[in-house]
Amino acid sequence: MRHLGDPQRLGTRLLLSYLAASLAAALTGMLALFLTPAMHYDRLMQAIMHPPAGTTAGEMDAALAKAVSSAVLLHVLISLAVVIGVGLVFSLFLSTAVGQALDRVVAATRRLAAGEYTERLPERGVRELSELARNVNLLAASLEESRHTRTLATASVSHELRTPVTALRGYCDALRDGVLPWSDEVLQRMDRAVERLERMAADLSAMSRAEGNAYADLQPEAMAAQDVMLAAAESAGPACREAGVELALQPAPADLRVLADRVRLGEILDNLLINSAGHTPRGRKVTLSAMAIGGRVEFRVQDEGSGIRPEDLPHVTEPFFRGEGGSAGHTSRPGMGLGLAISRRLAEAMDGTLTLASPGPGLGTLAKVTLPRA
Repeated sequence: MRHLGDPQRLGTRLLLSYLAASLAAALTGMLALFLTPAMHYDRLMQAIMHPPAGTTAGEMDAALAKAVSSAVLLHVLISLAVVIGVGLVFSLFLSTAVGQALDRVVAATRRLAAGEYTERLPERGVRELSELARNVNLLAASLEESRHTRTLATASVSHELRTPVTALRGYCDALRDGVLPWSDEVLQRMDRAVERLERMAADLSAMSRAEGNAYADLQPEAMAAQDVMLAAAESAGPACREAGVELALQPAPADLRVLADRVRLGEILDNLLINSAGHTPRGRKVTLSAMAIGGRVEFRVQDEGSGIRPEDLPHVTEPFFRGEGGSAGHTSRPGMGLGLAISRRLAEAMDGTLTLASPGPGLGTLAKVTLPRA
């Protein structure tokens, strides 16, 4: 989000505007002073130059002083009236423009406080106020997106919780009523439902930390990219074998080292490999590789799976987005759509990036994690 500039800029511009208004008023007053008709002076001078018979010298001096005083007073009054009038016009114009803009901002912030995030302010007028309106619009868009995310989160969590909770409730009722005898198989099914609930709780906790940028415990260290890949392949191997997917590991250069938190980087790659295996048909392959890109190390997870639709690509790393059908990105696919969002925030916390690319549905997906090179 763009930040509003130096708060003194608007004050300086207002001061200069009022100075300009005062100068314009003064110049206009002086112009009025010089352009005032001389009829008044002519009448007075005629009275002085042609005094009535019997006028004394003292009376003529008094008449001259009165003429000068009257002329000066007239000029001062005319100039003062012009200065005040021009100054009022300039001040009224400036105060109206600033006041209307601030009134719009105040009204917009009140609507935001009331939960109305759809209306936007016009970005025009004084530059600083236009920038303020732009920032208010960005805030409104961010709040609107947050509300949309919360709605998706509520729907996704409730949908995902319903299945294991319903299963556990069914088993408990069946065991209580004697409909289902107690057995190791029932215990295993209940255990799997509990594991699913625990996994959801862990995902939500991880997402909460990611949203709050709570990664003060990161411990970046230099490590060989090949060692990181071997550990990730070992961790994700059982999930790939269960999915019937081949996990291929392309050797990385021996001198290629990455600067990252070992545990967090392992979580990212493990998540990407398991995610790819879950979207790849049995008998196909998921490939993990690493290479140097300038001063960065790029880990790549390439699968031969279902791919991603072009319209979904910008959203796949957003929380609770799972794409592929459904008006809000919901599918029957297991999980809450948090894995990629958590991975992206972990990568960013280590001064890296996570991006995904896909030619289209059915053509596989390439996930790239780029981190600093040691």
